[in-house]
Amino acid sequence: MWHAMCDILLFYLFTFIMINIYDNNRFISKSELARLAGVSPSTFTRYIRSRQHVLDRMGITPKTQKLPPQAVKYVCEDYCIDLPESLQAPRTHTKICL
Repeated sequence: MWHAMCDILLFYLFTFIMINIYDNNRFISKSELARLAGVSPSTFTRYIRSRQHVLDRMGITPKTQKLPPQAVKYVCEDYCIDLPESLQAPRTHTKICL
């Protein structure tokens, strides 16, 4: 019975929650992230400016066009952007059961 409950829980987890698997080698442009967020580039730039103090610590200047992986992860988690699978690292399917 426990395994059945675990399978149901995992089904709901992966069906209703988008889980981003970040690719540690992929840089993504600010304009692409704006498109994925569904906002204009100018709106996204204003958002980035409000978070510049965090990005500064990552070594990212306001002129940076392509964000490195750690910045992509931060922006996606902070702005709630779901990356399409084509921009994510390949998934490995593992069954998690307690």
